[in-house]
Amino acid sequence: MLLLINVILTLWVSCANGQAKPCDFPEIQHGGLYYESKHRPYFPVAAGKSYSYYCDGNFVTPSGSYWDYIHCTQDGWSPTVPCLRTCSKSDIEVENGFISESSSTYILNKEIQYKCKPGYATADGNSSGSITCLQNGWSTQPICIKLCDMPVFENSRAKSNGMWFKLHDTLDYECYDGYENRYGNTTGSIVCGEDGWSHLPTCYNSSEKCGPPPPISNGDTKPFPQKVYLPQSTVEYQCQSYYKFQGSQYVTCSNGEWSEPPRCILMKPCEFPEIQHGGLYYKTMRRPYFPVAAGKSYSYYCDANFVTPSGSYWDYIHCTQDGWLPTVPCLRTCSKSDIEIENGFISESSSIYILNKEMQYKCKPGYATADGNSSGSITCLQNGWSAQPICIKLCDMPVFENSRAKSNGMWFKLHDTLDYECYDGYENRYGNTTGSIVCGEDGWSHLPTCYNSSEKCGPPPPISNGDTKPFPQKVYLPQSTVEYQCQSYYELQGSQYVTCSNGEWSEPPRCINPCIINEENMNKNNIQLKGKSDRNYYAKTGDIIEFMCKLGYNANTSILSFQAVCREGILEYPRCK
Repeated sequence: MLLLINVILTLWVSCANGQAKPCDFPEIQHGGLYYESKHRPYFPVAAGKSYSYYCDGNFVTPSGSYWDYIHCTQDGWSPTVPCLRTCSKSDIEVENGFISESSSTYILNKEIQYKCKPGYATADGNSSGSITCLQNGWSTQPICIKLCDMPVFENSRAKSNGMWFKLHDTLDYECYDGYENRYGNTTGSIVCGEDGWSHLPTCYNSSEKCGPPPPISNGDTKPFPQKVYLPQSTVEYQCQSYYKFQGSQYVTCSNGEWSEPPRCILMKPCEFPEIQHGGLYYKTMRRPYFPVAAGKSYSYYCDANFVTPSGSYWDYIHCTQDGWLPTVPCLRTCSKSDIEIENGFISESSSIYILNKEMQYKCKPGYATADGNSSGSITCLQNGWSAQPICIKLCDMPVFENSRAKSNGMWFKLHDTLDYECYDGYENRYGNTTGSIVCGEDGWSHLPTCYNSSEKCGPPPPISNGDTKPFPQKVYLPQSTVEYQCQSYYELQGSQYVTCSNGEWSEPPRCINPCIINEENMNKNNIQLKGKSDRNYYAKTGDIIEFMCKLGYNANTSILSFQAVCREGILEYPRCK
């Protein structure tokens, strides 16, 4: 009751102040408010209130989401239509066409464009069209129908005025005076089919047609000759077995006459094939039948380390009008396993290579062929591989720092020496103004680097209870580092390394004294180590040493004092009495 009074008072005050008309509970078609039962008692509500709502399946908010906010305004609820119908692209099947847009979902009243395949059109003769998403789904299922446009007429004219023709439509035509079509008639019809018109409406001058093509000896036409041929028609000839063509195998009809026909001449027979590194199968049985006419084929084999041009150990050899084919039946092969590439590898997957076939290989990083390349090739020859590939160690020109090379070479072989000199005021690690580096298995022996003499350092500073490792040198290069170590039981404080910079060493570390717990001090204080039987014990700074009273004695200091802490060699013992 209090809630109802509060709502009435709120609405009364709003109206009294001239505010907008309140909003009743929103009835959302195809959706609803979230937490509807919780919100309903508070309606009607004043302008400015907003509530989250959802849409059912196949409906979305105006922003395209499945949920959004609905707002009470002075003009009522906004949006006025909270849930809009959607249509899916997957519900469309365009026969002989396709959707030309990328979206997959469309909201109410949204159009989608589609296009027809070449040779097809919409019902109104256009190459594209559109359908609209309506309250009950798509306005229609698009369809593209087969259309034939007006063909090109040659020496003829159409007997109708149409411009577009549907599948199976017939178009009648008539030839000009003195002309007739391919069938010898002055009129004809063509039909619109799936692949276009059944034929072109072409008519020919009667005087330009040809009769049957001329016959030839030892040959004939294919297929069987017709009685009449149209201008520009071609006919193919074929020769009988063991004969070959001399001239073109085709003749053409032009101005009522055929072009010159070919001749069929007897082919030279093939003698018994002498196959190097191979032979015919069943050769003793076949030899008496040689020579043979062109067109004959025989199976043959190749010896070990030889293959046919197709890569097999056997194949067929064919007698042709030009002799035996293949001309070289058995080709030498070379095996990948016969190659050992020092400091390199084969970059191809094949294992067998035939005669004159090249094989590629590559050198490992830091190695190159004799001519300085990173890769090379070898060829399979009659006696095997052309060469055994080798990759030699090469060093390229190094990076010079405050120095220059004394030679102009770019590549250096294993054990080659490269001389260099330092810039004025600089010297190398050995204190010299010139030096040499050697090309080794791992590259250059060292880098040709020179340093400013004033930036070198002397021996690193000594420290108490510690020293450097290894033994210090007299001179150190800039950015050199030296490691320190402390004596036994001493603890290193600070960095264990120092660095040479601008002629000076960085701050060295300290070696902090250990605490020495001995039997004399423990007896003096009537204590002993807890859990240990050592008479003497060494502890580092920060270590906690636990003591306990000897048998028959009681603590004379606090309990905490029996857990003593070592602080740079100093330890405060607890006491017992």
